[in-house]
Amino acid sequence: MTWHRCCRPEDQRCSWDQRMTLHQRVRFDQRGSDTVLIVAIMALLLTLGAAATVVGGYGVASHRAKAAADLAAVSGASATATGDDPCRAARRVAVANHAQLDDCQLTGDQQDFVVAVKVSIQLKPVWPGLPKVVTTEAYAGSVP
Repeated sequence: MTWHRCCRPEDQRCSWDQRMTLHQRVRFDQRGSDTVLIVAIMALLLTLGAAATVVGGYGVASHRAKAAADLAAVSGASATATGDDPCRAARRVAVANHAQLDDCQLTGDQQDFVVAVKVSIQLKPVWPGLPKVVTTEAYAGSVP
């Protein structure tokens, strides 16, 4: 590093600006860099918060769909045991739980049977590239 003839730190004839070392000059040139760093950290935290919200939304929708499917299957099995239409009962329970009954199948007879249902829930905040529907299945039947 070369110094201007008057800019050596030990030279008392130089002005304060001229006596600053290169390190001191760089340090003064970084004024405002903390603001940029804070803005970058806040942007990262907001992005992580949004991602956590999306993941949490899918988790809640998955649990709601599973609960609706379980209730619909049990309702269908109960209706079959009493001689009613299992799919109509399952659809009624699914709609009451804000879900859509996609498929309903009854296997067996009046004494020994299994009701299989497939239920889906639409997600409210739809994110590009992610699924818009959460689907799950449930089974219920007679106790031998």
